[in-house]
Amino acid sequence: MDLRIEDETGKISLNLADAPLLDAFLQALGEPPERARQLAGAIIDWRDADDLSPPGGGAEKPDYVASGLPYGPRNRNFETVGELQRVLGITPALYARMQPMVTVYSRASRPDPRFARAPVLTALGLDAALLLAQRESEQAAEEAGTGAQAFVSGSGTYSIDCRITDAAGRQSRSRVVVRGSQGTALGRAYTVLRWEQGMAAQ
Repeated sequence: MDLRIEDETGKISLNLADAPLLDAFLQALGEPPERARQLAGAIIDWRDADDLSPPGGGAEKPDYVASGLPYGPRNRNFETVGELQRVLGITPALYARMQPMVTVYSRASRPDPRFARAPVLTALGLDAALLLAQRESEQAAEEAGTGAQAFVSGSGTYSIDCRITDAAGRQSRSRVVVRGSQGTALGRAYTVLRWEQGMAAQ
């Protein structure tokens, strides 16, 4: 069994991140600069209420129509991370790379570096290799510094990803996003925000 617990504030908010941060994140994932700017604009256009694209590109209703799609941008906040797959230009391969590092549950416009993965740290203009090495060193120094430690010191909203491989080699996955009341003891008074079960592990 592989269990991973992540603080949602270490991820990029699809609803609050600005275009430069999204642009830098997409470049950190390997997208060329021009395409990264275009996609960042398309994400902004999906959630904003106007019909104007930000500088550097974007995607409004005429662009979706020209691409043969029967819909346009939602013009409201993302309700789920999966909705990102409907944004013009987001391919399945790119979505798979973005999905673990974006969120709709963070209340911050910029991710918390303490909990961020390498591409997010790079997008923030930080030295990802140095910070991750420091993080690993600190975790190694704490004998009990795994999941429970994250719950105690984090924001209160976490994704828990569990992958299981059976005797026949088949894999299954469950993922839950939970939010706890501030100051509540571990394991009590947590609200389940999202639950996914039975997905094949990638």
